[in-house]
Amino acid sequence: MVNKIGDDNCMTQQNSLAILEAFSTHFLNAFQTIDVQEDCMNNMLQCNIRPVPPEINSTLIEPITEDEIRKAISQGKQHKAPGADGIGLEFCRSEWNTIRTELTQIMNCMFTDDPIVAQ
Repeated sequence: MVNKIGDDNCMTQQNSLAILEAFSTHFLNAFQTIDVQEDCMNNMLQCNIRPVPPEINSTLIEPITEDEIRKAISQGKQHKAPGADGIGLEFCRSEWNTIRTELTQIMNCMFTDDPIVAQ
């Protein structure tokens, strides 16, 4: 249970509604869309990128496994967060048995369906 947190403005929040609002605000700000210039995208698409052979492509579109995620987590540097969420690899390593099923489901949902976006 979270009893208090420091928000993005370095203010301590202690009631449930303020804590929830601080979390929501933080993640909305952390996961803003990235503007991409159309001419840069067109230049990238003009590169001579070789197509992926069908036998390799079939491997790339298979669901992500717990073992693949565990290996990726174990190869990360200590005291580094894997992304903008700020969740360190130490947490993922120490709580692997607790989070592995849900984390794998989330990763596969993002991989096979629509990415998770802030509402």
